[in-house]
Amino acid sequence: MKEIDKAEMLRGAELFSPLSERSIEQLVAGSQLSSYGPDSHIACAGEYSRGILLIRSGLVKLSIYSQHGQEKVIAMLGEGKTFGQAEILSCRPLLYDARSISRVELLTVGCDTVHKVSRIDARFGLALAQCLSHQFDALVRDIKYASGYSVLQRVASFLLYRAAEQTGTEALVELPFTKSVLASRLGMAPESFSRALRRLQDRKLVTAKARWIRVHDMEALSNVLSHSPRGDISMRRSSGNAPDTVSAARRHQVFADGG
Repeated sequence: MKEIDKAEMLRGAELFSPLSERSIEQLVAGSQLSSYGPDSHIACAGEYSRGILLIRSGLVKLSIYSQHGQEKVIAMLGEGKTFGQAEILSCRPLLYDARSISRVELLTVGCDTVHKVSRIDARFGLALAQCLSHQFDALVRDIKYASGYSVLQRVASFLLYRAAEQTGTEALVELPFTKSVLASRLGMAPESFSRALRRLQDRKLVTAKARWIRVHDMEALSNVLSHSPRGDISMRRSSGNAPDTVSAARRHQVFADGG
């Protein structure tokens, strides 16, 4: 990969976009491109981060495991997303595994280079602080919605987020990864995800076929989020108080990418 291509890649990523040309050049000089096939280990819990890893293409899954081996997906990261920066600053080993879902290309900016540039470019230090702040906010939202939302509401919020950019009363959503991975990301068992999807289908809100889900009524689906998670959730339209579907979806985007 040419140095100019690496520079463009860094400029296009949110973490590096505020930096000066000189800082970008230094980061490029201390970076290395690597590729991984589907379902490959990229990093393992207990290892020290080798740098900030920027995803050029593909999808990366970050997971933690219980003592009994049960997986919990904490983030699904795509093009332009980064990971490893928190561990560089804390000088502590990774607490999660990173694994490729599809073929993945990564640009790794080495630890020494990151420390060097952050010391001489205050904008990079600020960008790192903002990045970690966003990750902390996402973690808090994740815990909040996982504990305060029912399984049905979490599935509904995910579908609303994925459909947020579409206009009209209906939408077509493609599941970006397998149902088991998605269920883990939403904090539920695959069987619970399937049951929630069937409940939405029984109420004529959605139709599922393989990896495609058609939302028949965006407003009615958003009403699922306006009811208390305790007890049965009414599927009737509220009288003039239905939440805006795009706003509702964006409030719950933690369930979509976690990044």
